[in-house]
Amino acid sequence: MMMIYTLVSENNKHRVYKVVSDNDEGTIIVNKQTHEASSQGAFSSMFSKEFIEKLAVGTLKFKTNPPKEFTYGVG
Repeated sequence: MMMIYTLVSENNKHRVYKVVSDNDEGTIIVNKQTHEASSQGAFSSMFSKEFIEKLAVGTLKFKTNPPKEFTYGVG
């Protein structure tokens, strides 16, 4: 099972990733000030929503050059 995160947009307040896994697709919006995330759409039932959001929040350590795409996989 793989989740593919693709950077959709970024501004001073938010970073937005599209997350695709199998037949599921959702969006994670990361607030850069609070380091909290919100999500919309369907996500893999293999991982909790909190875990999926946490991976996107982790990209904030890359302040000026965030990953345009990254993959998380198991199995």
